[in-house]
Amino acid sequence: MNQHNINYAEHSLATVPLPRKLRRDRLTSTIGATCLTFCVSFVIAFGLLVPSGTAHFNVNVSAYLIQYTLLAGVSGLCFALVGKLVPRFGIRRLIIIGGTITTLSIFAMSLTTNLYLFYVFAAVHGVGWSACTLVAATVVVNGWHVHRRKGTVLGLVLAGNAVGGMVWGFVLPPVIRSFGWSGGMQLLAIIAAVMMVLPGIFLIKNPPRAINTGNPDAPVKLPTLRKAELVGVMALLTLGTFCICLEGGAIQILPTLLEHRGIDTAKAGALVSMYAIGGIFAKPLFGYLYDKIGPLRSVWVASLAYVVAFPGIALTQSVASYYLFIPLMALALATFTVLVPLIVADAVGQARFPDAYGKVMTVGSLGLAIATPLWGLAFDITGSFTPALYAAAVLGVLGLVLLHLGRTRGRAVALRTTRQAQAAMASESTAPDATEAAAGR
Repeated sequence: MNQHNINYAEHSLATVPLPRKLRRDRLTSTIGATCLTFCVSFVIAFGLLVPSGTAHFNVNVSAYLIQYTLLAGVSGLCFALVGKLVPRFGIRRLIIIGGTITTLSIFAMSLTTNLYLFYVFAAVHGVGWSACTLVAATVVVNGWHVHRRKGTVLGLVLAGNAVGGMVWGFVLPPVIRSFGWSGGMQLLAIIAAVMMVLPGIFLIKNPPRAINTGNPDAPVKLPTLRKAELVGVMALLTLGTFCICLEGGAIQILPTLLEHRGIDTAKAGALVSMYAIGGIFAKPLFGYLYDKIGPLRSVWVASLAYVVAFPGIALTQSVASYYLFIPLMALALATFTVLVPLIVADAVGQARFPDAYGKVMTVGSLGLAIATPLWGLAFDITGSFTPALYAAAVLGVLGLVLLHLGRTRGRAVALRTTRQAQAAMASESTAPDATEAAAGR
């Protein structure tokens, strides 16, 4: 796998014009990354399998859903490990291995009749999942796209998740009716092989090392932060991401919220579909805005979406107004998948991105894991989702502020390091040569 980088050693993604082979590999790698984000929607597919799964094991819903806890917990712990392994093994090899583990573990889950064995395979599934879904796709895009349109490309790639969410709603129910829970799980195993393993083998390439060679379309390359300098930056980035991920339970509780407000099932389903459609457009839009108006203004847009969407849903008495507030909620929640990796990349630089983003995703996964229970607890205590909606707006804005501070601090430290290095080089170049000094005596 390292041979890919060796073959491209004489080239750079900043070369003008970009060699044809690099253009082709960048395109196929981007398509492969989109396949990986499509598979992130497996979480929605697993939700559709809950009723048939509880019947298959003859257990209640809470016992069956322990698999979600295992998947989220194990994959969250492994995200940081994946980030550390990328420089050593390359993202392509990790995707192939992770996709193979995911495929085999889902297929094994489909054959089990023992609930505890099902849990074991779910935990193994979490290990593979961490190496071939969101983190992997983001690392591929960030590595291959060093130009100023990277945000737009990342947003388009991440829209694959929302597209997958819509597909499963049409495809999976008839499969379950015809082939049962096991058939539905085996379909997911087949899709995992097609959309994870095969793209890893045939489409995705390890990106070459990006060296700025004067391409005016390439962003300024800042030096890699040292570990001591990285601590404060990472603290701000991880805490900001954690705050944002606490809103991740909103989409899970949305059907319950609508039902609690007396909205019939058909209309509630249409509103949830509106969220999925909003997600398809929100992610490319966010990436485009990041490229066009910059990080700070993008943070302002995201903050406005949080401030309008969540309190708006809390206060509204009109069903029609949900068609405004729910797409805005989709835009706000796109912050986690689009804005976070872009800000992390800006804050720590290309070289440290896989490791830093893996750690950020580990903390973010913890936030996502506890988000839904916290929303449910808030409802149990207050009898309403209104306080949680207001808290979501506050935490969302707080998380964005922390992320922006982390980016600002990271770039400030990197620029200071650059100036110090330039000053040292200048002083060395102006210092008299030792032989000249001796001759002058």
